[in-house]
Amino acid sequence: MEQVAWGVVVLDEGHKIRNPDAEVTLVAKQLATPHRLVVSGSPIQNRLAELWSLFDFVFPGKLGTLPVFQVRAARTRCIKRARRASLMPARGRTSSVPPVCCV
Repeated sequence: MEQVAWGVVVLDEGHKIRNPDAEVTLVAKQLATPHRLVVSGSPIQNRLAELWSLFDFVFPGKLGTLPVFQVRAARTRCIKRARRASLMPARGRTSSVPPVCCV
């Protein structure tokens, strides 16, 4: 299947490629095609690696590698938390110093 130049690849039960290290994911990502689509009735869980894996199949490389994506996402979450904390009234905080990110 990998040697065939597919016009379109549609993955039904796309949730099966949520694990980026699973054999089925690695094989699916090797399929040569300019058009990719994932179809799934399963909800996306609260795990960034699963979201990255699905997106990386549809748009290979657009989010960078998984480790790079995870660092960027962690920084974004931390910045948003710090901004939210700095907007809180001082009496709502236990400290007058906004939280610091360690990513």
